Amino acid sequence: MILLTGASGYLGRAVLSELRGAGLPVVLACRAPVDSDTARLMDLTQVAGYRDLLAGVHVVVHCAGIAHNKGSAEAYEQVNVRGTMALADAAIAAGVKRFIFISSLNIVDPRVDDPTAMASTLPMPDTPYARSKWRGEQALEQLLGHSPCDLIIVRPGLIYDGELTANLKVLARLAHWLPLCLPETGHRAMVSRPDLAGLLVTLAQAEYDQVQTIRWVAIDGEAYSVRRIAEALGASGCLSVPLRLWRLLMALRDVATGQSVGSGWQSLAGEYWYGDRGMSSSTGATRPTETLEQRLRLEARGAEP
Repeated sequence: MILLTGASGYLGRAVLSELRGAGLPVVLACRAPVDSDTARLMDLTQVAGYRDLLAGVHVVVHCAGIAHNKGSAEAYEQVNVRGTMALADAAIAAGVKRFIFISSLNIVDPRVDDPTAMASTLPMPDTPYARSKWRGEQALEQLLGHSPCDLIIVRPGLIYDGELTANLKVLARLAHWLPLCLPETGHRAMVSRPDLAGLLVTLAQAEYDQVQTIRWVAIDGEAYSVRRIAEALGASGCLSVPLRLWRLLMALRDVATGQSVGSGWQSLAGEYWYGDRGMSSSTGATRPTETLEQRLRLEARGAEP
Protein backbone atom coordinates (compact mmCIF):
# COMPACT_ATOMS: atom_id res chain seq x y z
CA MET A 1 0.00 0.00 0.00
CA ILE A 2 1.25 3.48 -0.93
CA LEU A 3 0.44 6.53 1.19
CA LEU A 4 0.37 9.79 -0.79
CA THR A 5 0.47 13.08 1.09
CA GLY A 6 -0.45 16.37 -0.58
CA ALA A 7 -2.75 14.62 -3.07
CA SER A 8 -4.83 17.78 -3.57
CA GLY A 9 -1.79 19.89 -4.46
CA TYR A 10 -0.29 20.78 -7.83
CA LEU A 11 2.14 17.87 -7.91
CA GLY A 12 0.12 15.49 -5.73
CA ARG A 13 -2.84 15.47 -8.12
CA ALA A 14 -0.61 14.35 -10.98
CA VAL A 15 1.06 11.68 -8.84
CA LEU A 16 -2.32 10.34 -7.74
CA SER A 17 -3.43 10.06 -11.36
CA GLU A 18 -0.25 8.16 -12.25
CA LEU A 19 -0.59 5.80 -9.28
CA ARG A 20 -4.19 4.99 -10.12
CA GLY A 21 -3.32 4.62 -13.80
CA ALA A 22 -0.69 2.05 -12.85
CA GLY A 23 -3.27 0.17 -10.79
CA LEU A 24 -1.34 0.63 -7.55
CA PRO A 25 -3.16 0.58 -4.19
CA VAL A 26 -3.03 4.06 -2.69
CA VAL A 27 -4.44 5.86 0.34
CA LEU A 28 -4.50 9.62 0.71
CA ALA A 29 -3.38 11.69 3.68
CA CYS A 30 -5.73 14.67 4.13
CA ARG A 31 -5.94 17.57 6.59
CA ALA A 32 -9.75 17.51 6.74
CA PRO A 33 -12.25 14.63 6.75
CA VAL A 34 -13.39 13.55 3.27
CA ASP A 35 -16.00 11.07 2.16
CA SER A 36 -13.63 8.45 0.79
CA ASP A 37 -12.56 4.96 1.80
CA THR A 38 -9.03 5.75 0.60
CA ALA A 39 -8.48 8.87 2.73
CA ARG A 40 -6.93 9.19 6.19
CA LEU A 41 -6.44 12.23 8.38
CA MET A 42 -3.01 13.90 8.65
CA ASP A 43 -2.02 17.26 10.09
CA LEU A 44 1.63 18.23 9.62
CA THR A 45 1.29 21.01 12.16
CA GLN A 46 1.17 18.25 14.79
CA VAL A 47 4.01 15.97 15.89
CA ALA A 48 1.93 12.96 16.90
CA GLY A 49 -1.10 10.95 15.81
CA TYR A 50 0.32 9.21 12.75
CA ARG A 51 -0.10 5.59 13.88
CA ASP A 52 -3.49 4.96 12.25
CA LEU A 53 -2.41 6.91 9.18
CA LEU A 54 0.38 4.42 8.39
CA ALA A 55 -1.38 1.15 9.09
CA GLY A 56 -0.70 -1.28 6.23
CA VAL A 57 1.50 1.23 4.37
CA HIS A 58 4.78 0.11 2.77
CA VAL A 59 5.71 3.23 0.79
CA VAL A 60 5.19 6.92 1.64
CA VAL A 61 5.27 9.50 -1.16
CA HIS A 62 5.48 12.76 0.75
CA CYS A 63 4.38 15.64 -1.51
CA ALA A 64 2.67 17.68 1.22
CA GLY A 65 4.26 20.84 2.60
CA ILE A 66 4.21 24.60 2.44
CA ALA A 67 5.46 25.82 -0.92
CA HIS A 68 7.13 29.05 -2.06
CA ASN A 69 5.91 32.28 -0.46
CA LYS A 70 3.01 30.50 1.24
CA GLY A 71 4.01 30.81 4.88
CA SER A 72 6.19 32.31 7.58
CA ALA A 73 9.62 31.02 8.52
CA GLU A 74 8.07 29.30 11.55
CA ALA A 75 5.37 27.67 9.41
CA TYR A 76 7.99 26.33 7.00
CA GLU A 77 9.95 24.91 9.94
CA GLN A 78 6.89 23.33 11.55
CA VAL A 79 5.40 21.71 8.47
CA ASN A 80 8.36 21.07 6.16
CA VAL A 81 10.78 19.98 8.89
CA ARG A 82 9.16 19.00 12.20
CA GLY A 83 5.97 17.61 10.67
CA THR A 84 7.94 15.66 8.10
CA MET A 85 10.21 14.25 10.81
CA ALA A 86 7.22 13.15 12.89
CA LEU A 87 5.77 11.37 9.87
CA ALA A 88 9.08 9.65 9.10
CA ASP A 89 9.55 8.60 12.72
CA ALA A 90 6.08 7.03 12.70
CA ALA A 91 6.90 5.36 9.38
CA ILE A 92 9.85 3.55 10.97
CA ALA A 93 7.66 2.36 13.84
CA ALA A 94 4.99 1.17 11.39
CA GLY A 95 7.47 -0.83 9.31
CA VAL A 96 7.29 1.34 6.19
CA LYS A 97 9.90 0.17 3.68
CA ARG A 98 10.39 3.36 1.64
CA PHE A 99 10.00 7.09 2.32
CA ILE A 100 10.07 9.38 -0.74
CA PHE A 101 10.56 13.04 0.16
CA ILE A 102 9.92 15.83 -2.35
CA SER A 103 12.59 18.43 -1.69
CA SER A 104 13.66 21.24 -4.05
CA LEU A 105 16.53 21.95 -6.40
CA ASN A 106 16.57 25.41 -4.83
CA ILE A 107 18.67 23.99 -2.01
CA VAL A 108 21.56 23.50 -4.48
CA ASP A 109 23.88 26.47 -4.92
CA PRO A 110 24.34 27.45 -8.62
CA ARG A 111 28.10 26.92 -8.31
CA VAL A 112 27.87 23.33 -7.02
CA ASP A 113 29.25 20.65 -9.34
CA ASP A 114 27.20 17.74 -7.98
CA PRO A 115 23.49 18.54 -7.50
CA THR A 116 22.96 15.17 -5.78
CA ALA A 117 25.43 15.97 -2.98
CA MET A 118 24.29 15.55 0.62
CA ALA A 119 22.46 18.61 1.90
CA SER A 120 24.89 18.84 4.81
CA THR A 121 27.70 19.57 2.33
CA LEU A 122 25.76 22.39 0.63
CA PRO A 123 25.66 26.00 1.87
CA MET A 124 22.51 27.06 3.70
CA PRO A 125 19.99 28.55 1.22
CA ASP A 126 18.83 32.15 1.48
CA THR A 127 15.05 31.73 1.46
CA PRO A 128 12.92 30.24 4.28
CA TYR A 129 11.32 27.74 1.89
CA ALA A 130 14.59 26.36 0.49
CA ARG A 131 16.13 26.43 3.96
CA SER A 132 13.31 24.27 5.32
CA LYS A 133 13.85 21.68 2.57
CA TRP A 134 17.62 21.77 3.22
CA ARG A 135 17.04 21.15 6.91
CA GLY A 136 14.39 18.53 6.21
CA GLU A 137 16.76 16.51 4.05
CA GLN A 138 19.45 16.46 6.72
CA ALA A 139 17.02 15.53 9.46
CA LEU A 140 15.60 12.67 7.38
CA GLU A 141 19.05 11.32 6.54
CA GLN A 142 19.97 11.28 10.23
CA LEU A 143 16.70 9.59 11.22
CA LEU A 144 16.29 7.07 8.39
CA GLY A 145 19.94 6.52 7.54
CA HIS A 146 20.33 3.65 10.02
CA SER A 147 16.79 2.30 9.76
CA PRO A 148 15.37 -0.52 7.59
CA CYS A 149 13.51 2.10 5.52
CA ASP A 150 14.80 3.38 2.17
CA LEU A 151 15.04 7.15 1.90
CA ILE A 152 14.65 8.65 -1.55
CA ILE A 153 15.03 12.43 -1.80
CA VAL A 154 13.81 14.00 -5.04
CA ARG A 155 14.95 17.54 -5.92
CA PRO A 156 12.80 18.85 -8.77
CA GLY A 157 13.51 21.99 -10.72
CA LEU A 158 10.69 24.47 -11.32
CA ILE A 159 7.66 22.36 -12.25
CA TYR A 160 5.68 23.25 -15.37
CA ASP A 161 2.52 22.07 -17.09
CA GLY A 162 -0.35 23.54 -19.06
CA GLU A 163 -1.85 24.52 -15.71
CA LEU A 164 0.46 27.32 -14.61
CA THR A 165 1.28 28.02 -11.00
CA ALA A 166 3.58 30.10 -8.79
CA ASN A 167 6.26 32.08 -10.67
CA LEU A 168 5.20 30.76 -14.06
CA LYS A 169 1.71 32.16 -13.55
CA VAL A 170 3.19 35.55 -12.62
CA LEU A 171 5.49 35.53 -15.64
CA ALA A 172 2.64 34.58 -17.98
CA ARG A 173 0.66 37.60 -16.76
CA LEU A 174 3.62 39.91 -17.25
CA ALA A 175 4.25 38.51 -20.72
CA HIS A 176 0.68 39.15 -21.83
CA TRP A 177 0.01 42.45 -20.07
CA LEU A 178 3.19 44.36 -20.88
CA PRO A 179 4.32 45.10 -24.47
CA LEU A 180 7.90 44.60 -23.36
CA CYS A 181 10.57 42.08 -24.28
CA LEU A 182 11.60 40.27 -21.12
CA PRO A 183 15.35 40.23 -20.52
CA GLU A 184 17.72 37.44 -21.50
CA THR A 185 18.83 36.92 -17.91
CA GLY A 186 18.56 34.36 -15.17
CA HIS A 187 18.96 30.65 -15.74
CA ARG A 188 17.26 27.74 -14.04
CA ALA A 189 16.40 24.08 -14.47
CA MET A 190 12.83 22.90 -14.89
CA VAL A 191 10.83 19.68 -15.20
CA SER A 192 7.39 18.84 -16.54
CA ARG A 193 4.77 17.75 -14.04
CA PRO A 194 3.96 14.52 -15.96
CA ASP A 195 7.65 13.55 -16.10
CA LEU A 196 8.11 14.21 -12.39
CA ALA A 197 4.94 12.33 -11.44
CA GLY A 198 6.04 9.40 -13.58
CA LEU A 199 9.45 9.38 -11.90
CA LEU A 200 7.88 9.30 -8.44
CA VAL A 201 5.67 6.35 -9.33
CA THR A 202 8.70 4.53 -10.78
CA LEU A 203 10.65 5.15 -7.57
CA ALA A 204 7.73 3.94 -5.47
CA GLN A 205 7.87 0.59 -7.29
CA ALA A 206 11.64 0.20 -7.69
CA GLU A 207 13.36 -2.79 -6.10
CA TYR A 208 16.73 -2.51 -4.38
CA ASP A 209 18.98 -5.28 -3.08
CA GLN A 210 19.64 -3.38 0.13
CA VAL A 211 18.35 -0.41 2.08
CA GLN A 212 19.53 2.81 0.44
CA THR A 213 19.52 6.57 0.70
CA ILE A 214 19.31 8.06 -2.79
CA ARG A 215 19.09 11.68 -3.92
CA TRP A 216 17.47 12.32 -7.30
CA VAL A 217 17.63 15.53 -9.34
CA ALA A 218 14.54 15.83 -11.53
CA ILE A 219 15.09 18.21 -14.47
CA ASP A 220 14.53 18.14 -18.20
CA GLY A 221 18.17 18.94 -19.02
CA GLU A 222 17.52 22.45 -20.38
CA ALA A 223 18.67 25.86 -19.11
CA TYR A 224 15.82 28.38 -19.13
CA SER A 225 16.32 32.14 -19.11
CA VAL A 226 13.43 34.40 -18.15
CA ARG A 227 13.07 35.41 -21.82
CA ARG A 228 12.92 31.82 -23.02
CA ILE A 229 10.24 31.02 -20.44
CA ALA A 230 8.23 34.11 -21.39
CA GLU A 231 8.41 33.28 -25.10
CA ALA A 232 7.25 29.73 -24.40
CA LEU A 233 4.32 31.21 -22.48
CA GLY A 234 3.33 33.29 -25.49
CA ALA A 235 5.00 36.64 -24.88
CA SER A 236 4.62 38.98 -27.85
CA GLY A 237 6.38 42.08 -26.57
CA CYS A 238 9.22 43.42 -28.69
CA LEU A 239 10.25 46.61 -26.86
CA SER A 240 13.48 46.14 -24.91
CA VAL A 241 13.96 48.05 -21.66
CA PRO A 242 16.87 48.21 -19.21
CA LEU A 243 17.16 45.60 -16.48
CA ARG A 244 16.79 48.30 -13.84
CA LEU A 245 13.29 49.05 -15.11
CA TRP A 246 12.32 45.40 -14.78
CA ARG A 247 13.71 45.38 -11.27
CA LEU A 248 11.62 48.46 -10.47
CA LEU A 249 8.45 46.91 -11.89
CA MET A 250 8.98 43.73 -9.86
CA ALA A 251 9.76 45.76 -6.72
CA LEU A 252 6.46 47.61 -7.11
CA ARG A 253 4.71 44.26 -7.43
CA ASP A 254 6.46 43.03 -4.28
CA VAL A 255 5.14 46.02 -2.37
CA ALA A 256 1.64 45.57 -3.77
CA THR A 257 1.55 41.88 -2.81
CA GLY A 258 3.20 42.30 0.60
CA GLN A 259 6.42 40.46 -0.26
CA SER A 260 9.94 41.55 0.57
CA VAL A 261 11.29 43.93 -2.05
CA GLY A 262 13.56 42.09 -4.45
CA SER A 263 12.06 38.64 -3.89
CA GLY A 264 9.94 38.76 -7.05
CA TRP A 265 12.88 39.64 -9.28
CA GLN A 266 15.05 36.96 -7.70
CA SER A 267 12.34 34.34 -8.21
CA LEU A 268 11.94 35.18 -11.88
CA ALA A 269 15.41 36.15 -13.01
CA GLY A 270 17.82 34.79 -10.42
CA GLU A 271 20.60 32.34 -11.19
CA TYR A 272 19.76 28.81 -10.07
CA TRP A 273 21.47 25.48 -10.54
CA TYR A 274 20.95 24.00 -13.98
CA GLY A 275 22.56 21.23 -15.99
CA ASP A 276 22.06 18.72 -18.76
CA ARG A 277 21.78 15.45 -16.83
CA GLY A 278 18.04 15.03 -17.03
CA MET A 279 16.55 13.11 -14.12
CA SER A 280 19.51 11.53 -12.37
CA SER A 281 20.85 10.14 -9.14
CA SER A 282 24.15 8.71 -7.99
CA THR A 283 22.87 5.29 -9.11
CA GLY A 284 21.46 6.00 -12.55
CA ALA A 285 19.49 8.32 -14.79
CA THR A 286 16.38 8.50 -16.92
CA ARG A 287 15.67 10.91 -19.73
CA PRO A 288 12.65 13.21 -19.50
CA THR A 289 10.17 13.17 -22.37
CA GLU A 290 9.60 16.87 -23.02
CA THR A 291 10.71 20.48 -22.63
CA LEU A 292 8.65 23.49 -21.57
CA GLU A 293 7.92 24.46 -25.17
CA GLN A 294 6.88 20.92 -26.13
CA ARG A 295 4.63 20.57 -23.10
CA LEU A 296 2.84 23.86 -23.69
CA ARG A 297 2.33 23.07 -27.39
CA LEU A 298 0.86 19.70 -26.45
CA GLU A 299 -1.50 21.34 -23.96
CA ALA A 300 -2.52 23.95 -26.52
CA ARG A 301 -3.36 21.28 -29.10
CA GLY A 302 -5.39 19.40 -26.50
CA ALA A 303 -7.39 22.55 -25.74
CA GLU A 304 -8.31 23.19 -29.40
CA PRO A 305 -11.94 22.39 -30.32
